[in-house]
Amino acid sequence: MPKRATLEGKGLDVLMPHLRVERRPAGGKTAKLVRKTFLLTPELVEKLDRAVEREGVGKNEFVRYALDTFCKELESEQRKLPVETKEVRTIVTVQ
Repeated sequence: MPKRATLEGKGLDVLMPHLRVERRPAGGKTAKLVRKTFLLTPELVEKLDRAVEREGVGKNEFVRYALDTFCKELESEQRKLPVETKEVRTIVTVQ
């Protein structure tokens, strides 16, 4: 099976060395990855599927790259989240 292409023709270990995955021998666990589950809309899943197909990269690799890039932009204030603050009031029953 041919090796899958990576973003910009480089391995993500070159683009993001801090996210490098160290693999252990068969039967061992992957060292630095944590499994997380996120709920996505069907439309976002379709966009993800089209993007990874077009770029020829894996979904996990693509999502790690996208999240890392987005978080860096937030931290450097290149990007702002379109959020607004709302007051939420809750009824608390006293017994």
